[in-house]
Amino acid sequence: MDERNRVDPPEKYRTFFVSLPLREAAEIIRREVESESVTGELLDDYELSKEDGSVRILTFEKWFYRVGNRLVLAVTLDDLAGRTRIHVVSGGGGTSVWWKFDWFAGEDFADLPYKAMESYRIDE
Repeated sequence: MDERNRVDPPEKYRTFFVSLPLREAAEIIRREVESESVTGELLDDYELSKEDGSVRILTFEKWFYRVGNRLVLAVTLDDLAGRTRIHVVSGGGGTSVWWKFDWFAGEDFADLPYKAMESYRIDE
């Protein structure tokens, strides 16, 4: 694989920083999640602002055929540290009450915002 196109392995939980303003990063993530999926949709877009920064929470839902149910993706963006931080978590992909294995659908869903921000990610 070409090293320039390499993306870290998918994970269900991620926190990273980007060089974009919070609102611009949120819009890019929203467009990417919705365009990369026929069934992906934004359920809620909630923002709180104060003098020292903002917090925005995007909640998505998507049907995954491989697990036969819907998964939820929560993307929390904040600029409270003076730069935009993004935290991503996915859930709901288990196929039974006791068995939470989701054939890596949760990781794939959580990877969409990370890939969308690939060229804007900065070191902590």
